[in-house]
Amino acid sequence: PEITVGNLPTYFQLEKPLLVLFSDGPLRVKVAGGMRRLAEGEHRGDFLACWLNLKNTPVGWGILKAYFGSPFPHLPLLLWINPHSGGQVFVFPPDRSLSEPDILAWIETLPSGQEAQS
Repeated sequence: PEITVGNLPTYFQLEKPLLVLFSDGPLRVKVAGGMRRLAEGEHRGDFLACWLNLKNTPVGWGILKAYFGSPFPHLPLLLWINPHSGGQVFVFPPDRSLSEPDILAWIETLPSGQEAQS
């Protein structure tokens, strides 16, 4: 689902990690499809896959600034945010494809500490 100002508090109350794709406009069809499959797939009990279009929800810039300061990283930007585990944030490697298999493989590295925290 797309994150908005209205539904963000609800998502934080779920007490699940958030897999958030930040974009500065509509998602490409292939990327949007992959994010929907992640949101609706077998892993949906483990985390919430969602996206935030910064043109529709400019408050997202504040979220990025809180995590990264300035200048902002290049978009689209995929983050694993776990607000209920000490506020851990992990950044999907920008040199990898935003495909469902690559994203799932990356997520598997997170609990083991193989991926650097931002």
